[in-house]
Amino acid sequence: MADRKPGKWLDLNTLSGRYLVVALAVVIVVTLSVGWAVWMLGKATQSSTSSLQLRNNIQSLGTAIRSSVWQTNFALQRYMISPSDDIQKQVLQEIREAREKAAELAKIQSGSQGSAEKAIQLKEKLGKLQLQLDHLMEIRNDPQQLHPAMHLMSGFMLPANDAFVTAVNLALSELVSDNSNILASQEFLLLNGVRDRWRQMIGFYRVMVANRFGAFTASQEGMARQSYNVRLLYQQIRENLRQLTKMDVSGDLGFQTSDALAVMRLNSENWYEYFQKVSAMYSSDDWRTDLPFLRDIVQPLFDNIWQALLAVELAVEKKSNQQVDQLRTAGRTVSVTLWVLAGLLFVLVISGYTVLDRILLGPIARISHALSLDVDVKSDRPFEVPEARTREIQQLVTAFENMRSDVQRRRLALEYQSLHDSLTGLPNRAYLLEELTETLKKASRLDRNVGLMIMDLDHFKEINDTLGHPVGDLILQAVSKRLSEAIGDCGLTARLGGDEFAVILQCTNQGDCARTSVAIARALEKEFQVGGHKLYVGGSVGVAIYPKDGIDVSVLMRHADVAMYTAKHTGKRTVFYDDTQDENSLLRLQLVKDLKDAISNDHLDLHFQPKINLVNQSVSSVEALLRWEHPEHGMVPPGRIIPMAEQTGVIQQLTRWVLARALRQLSDWRRDGIDIGVAVNLSAYDLRDTTLPEVVHGLLTETGTHPEQLTLEVTESAMMSDLNNAAQLLSRIKEMGVSIAIDDFGTGFSSLSYLKKLPVKELKIDKSFVINMGHDENDAMIVHSTIDLAHNLGLTVVAEGVESRKVLEQLQSQGCDLVQGFHVCKPLPAVKLGGWLREMSHRVTALHKAGDVA
Repeated sequence: MADRKPGKWLDLNTLSGRYLVVALAVVIVVTLSVGWAVWMLGKATQSSTSSLQLRNNIQSLGTAIRSSVWQTNFALQRYMISPSDDIQKQVLQEIREAREKAAELAKIQSGSQGSAEKAIQLKEKLGKLQLQLDHLMEIRNDPQQLHPAMHLMSGFMLPANDAFVTAVNLALSELVSDNSNILASQEFLLLNGVRDRWRQMIGFYRVMVANRFGAFTASQEGMARQSYNVRLLYQQIRENLRQLTKMDVSGDLGFQTSDALAVMRLNSENWYEYFQKVSAMYSSDDWRTDLPFLRDIVQPLFDNIWQALLAVELAVEKKSNQQVDQLRTAGRTVSVTLWVLAGLLFVLVISGYTVLDRILLGPIARISHALSLDVDVKSDRPFEVPEARTREIQQLVTAFENMRSDVQRRRLALEYQSLHDSLTGLPNRAYLLEELTETLKKASRLDRNVGLMIMDLDHFKEINDTLGHPVGDLILQAVSKRLSEAIGDCGLTARLGGDEFAVILQCTNQGDCARTSVAIARALEKEFQVGGHKLYVGGSVGVAIYPKDGIDVSVLMRHADVAMYTAKHTGKRTVFYDDTQDENSLLRLQLVKDLKDAISNDHLDLHFQPKINLVNQSVSSVEALLRWEHPEHGMVPPGRIIPMAEQTGVIQQLTRWVLARALRQLSDWRRDGIDIGVAVNLSAYDLRDTTLPEVVHGLLTETGTHPEQLTLEVTESAMMSDLNNAAQLLSRIKEMGVSIAIDDFGTGFSSLSYLKKLPVKELKIDKSFVINMGHDENDAMIVHSTIDLAHNLGLTVVAEGVESRKVLEQLQSQGCDLVQGFHVCKPLPAVKLGGWLREMSHRVTALHKAGDVA
């Protein structure tokens, strides 16, 4: 754009010039069309805005009137249930507000003849409703107007009842005063029965009246039942009065009783006559004056008002629809305008696309087609494109060529990195799986065997943990070189990860695989000189042969892996896969799960092996040894338990269980009078647990054990894996008073330097030196030198693996402090060891006494 000459912006021979001309034309047409459409829509909007405002005002007033009428009806219902002055005022207030809103509505609609008439009619109906509500409340406040039966009950039935009761009481008083034995007479029984039935009849009548007012039940069935009881009792009273009349005719009644009987007959008939009238009134819907008035006059007025409101709303809706029609017409006009614009734009797009296709898109499409013929960046085929007539297209082609070369170079590098191990340069697992898949396909077609060997280095972890990862990397590189030289062109060597390698051997049988395995073993048996160290690294090889041991890549890999683990566990250099090894692998997986359950459920056990002090022949402490009696597989040795716990991440949980159980056992022995110490072994993984000191302190506090009674035994290799951190952790534990011992001394990379750094109090000579020292002078010399070395450093020496009296005497003569082994005592359960300790205590006491006597 910088080199464009002045005045060339509208050059029709350029793409930009044509674009500007077309864009300018589109802008003008769209601007004029949109302006006209906006004017049409604004006119229709202005016309309808005023109508919409009027409609909103009318709807607002209609809603207010409807709300006031509804509130009037609602307050009226409340007033009919529980009349009060406050509710009465609310009813009248709401109806007045409705009339005022209706008057305002009629004023607003004065310009529309039909709507104004409906608003006036609504106002008149509201006025009529207000008058009727006043009359209804007058009726509701006057009990005589409210209940027509009330004057019959108070004016006729109540006097008749009082006269009847007075007459029957006078008759009974006369009989009682004239003769004290008259209580058993028929006359007295009849009069007393008449009085009781009259009382019952009056009670049923009162319940019937109360039911009518909803005191007990408002159902017609309940009232009918009470009415029936009244009629039944009245018939019985009439029968009793008839019997008394017979007695009166016979002259069996007194003068006063005879007069009372006439009064009773007259008043009972009068009372029952009005009772039938009252009962008929209460059985109908007109027993109250206000309810028929409400139903027949007030409620129809409410209905008329709702209809009047609806008529007003319909009129407003009709007017609104007219405005909507006007807006719809304007909208259609705008819509037509927009469609015209859309059509114009469509034509412009088609025209623009045709121009762009001829000028720009066509050349780019031809270049893209040429590039698509050469998408394989691995290919060495030359890059060909059609002739480009413009400088821009030529620049595009050059950019694509440069990009293709760069992508090819990077893709090849990434592909190599993804399929090869960055440390050793060997093919990685992905490459191996891909190659093995192709090899098995070829072997299937040619009916040949394929051998798959998986190898794991035996001592790589100890080297890596002791000497560090840089030395471990150098070992892996050296091992890779020797494997490649041993295999040669017979197969493919790959690194699977860590210290695992794999070899694919084509056209092999079991004998060929065995010979190759021997070659690998010989290559690895030679010492490795790495980082100034002379190291020895062995390997365990598992072999699976296609198709005997599997026809699928995953199956063959798994079977070779199973064979490799079998070789590692059995100590063999090479193991060929067979079906029984799968059972062992499954057994190992089952044992891992069962071990976790055994720790959680406290299904493990501890045996204890005593340490004898050679100076005074007493038992100073015992070593806690883990035992696991599996319910299905019997006794599982500790040498199998500990690796499983370390590999599955539960070693710390297992160590805490052993610590807790051992310290609790010490507490139990103290209560039985046995005061000794206990030694517990730690794993290398425990030295990475920064919370171990707090755990030890908590268990010592919980069991009441003195820290001096606990010794923690750690192997050389465990400490050397991270000497600095191990020293810090063990120092924290020693500060509590707990003793630290080096276990299996002499089997690792023994060095005086780490003895100076570690807070060690005790040194245990490995049993591999102690067992044979009776007939092996070299082992005897190593043990003697180790004892002298430890004493010079101020350490206590423990010799483990004492299995003969001769070895025991040698150790005693060399100044060894403590011994343990089968000759002294085998590991025993806590119960049996307690008895052994008591017996040993008696022996020592007797020996000391014998020495004193001598």
